[in-house]
Amino acid sequence: MRWGASLATVSVLCTAGSVPAIAAADRAAPYRWTNVTVGAGGYAPNIIFSPSEPGLAYLRTDMGGAYRWDVKAARWIPLQDGMAISSYMGVESIAVDPRDANIVYLAVGMAARLPAAILRSIDRGRTWTTTPVPFAMGGNEPGRGMGERLAIDPHNRSTLFFWIAP
Repeated sequence: MRWGASLATVSVLCTAGSVPAIAAADRAAPYRWTNVTVGAGGYAPNIIFSPSEPGLAYLRTDMGGAYRWDVKAARWIPLQDGMAISSYMGVESIAVDPRDANIVYLAVGMAARLPAAILRSIDRGRTWTTTPVPFAMGGNEPGRGMGERLAIDPHNRSTLFFWIAP
């Protein structure tokens, strides 16, 4: 009942003109949508540093996607906010090209029975090419913090290695 009384009070105050009018300049300015920092739980099992560019780092999370460190802004930039498949937000592993700082791979899949893929970016994670895979990933399962399962062959950078548990 207290909630209903509070709503009625707000309604009366708004209709009575007690709420200050919004200035015309404020109404005309377009709203700028941005990401919100959520101080929620979850795991960030690893940070992977680029061997070819000092200061370039990627962070993977168990169910919140991958991030790139922005040195100038001194903050983590989300790389998967536009992902349509929610299971891809569980990042199993990250591999950074040893010679080309622009190339990064993600092994993604939230849990064993959900869709999984290897994502490839040639622009530091701004855009992704997705290759679905027929095997399970577990970005949000036990063992997620045991290290990286994806690696780029340093002698043949077009070859990826992914460790699959027997």
